[in-house]
Amino acid sequence: MPAPKRFTHKAAVRKAQKQVLVTRLGGGGGNLPIDAAAKVIADLARAYASFSTKIPQGIYVKPFTEFFCEVIAQGGEARAFEYGERHPLFGNRNYWYPTEHKPFMETAMADGLPGALKAWSDPTIDKMLAAKGWR
Repeated sequence: MPAPKRFTHKAAVRKAQKQVLVTRLGGGGGNLPIDAAAKVIADLARAYASFSTKIPQGIYVKPFTEFFCEVIAQGGEARAFEYGERHPLFGNRNYWYPTEHKPFMETAMADGLPGALKAWSDPTIDKMLAAKGWR
């Protein structure tokens, strides 16, 4: 016998589907300081999202392993501004309005890549050379 369908309130469904933007940083090799690289990009994303009061507070780094972490922008309007999506004004779903496209995470990833690579590679290369006997 199939299980009965569960009905939930629309607000509960929307709350469960949080709008999260993710920029993934990963690498391979030795013991990587990937968190320092992600912090460079997160700081830039906060600066680029300064047009909002909520988005910079919701940007954080979530490490998974020493090889992989995510920079996450969590907030009600973060996704709408990043992708230029439409939104209902004051929750009225009969009228949808465009949102200005302001790609703060994409721009932070592109502009922060040199700094992130430096933060990631300097300690890694030093550690690899020390393991081989270099001083």
